[in-house]
Amino acid sequence: MRPSDETFNGEMSIQRWVSDSFPSGIHQVADSNLVMPGEEQIDLKMQCLLSVMELALRCTLVKPDARISMKDALSTLKKGCAPICSIASCMLLDFICWSC
Repeated sequence: MRPSDETFNGEMSIQRWVSDSFPSGIHQVADSNLVMPGEEQIDLKMQCLLSVMELALRCTLVKPDARISMKDALSTLKKGCAPICSIASCMLLDFICWSC
């Protein structure tokens, strides 16, 4: 789906779509190439994906003063991914954990 998709008009935004799908329907909103069924260490990869998506939702809240600061977001990202980066390797981790 793209931001210009007809789904995202009126009250429905990408942030709301992801938020409504989180966490049980995350596989419907995430790129299927990030975590594929049958992959090694899929539980760790899903844990990382869920952590990153939760952080992304906190960064994109409607009210700017309710959003997490970028400093705190980076700190959260490093803390959440660092243990996983040392154990698992995948496209998702390579993309989001470049600073670990």
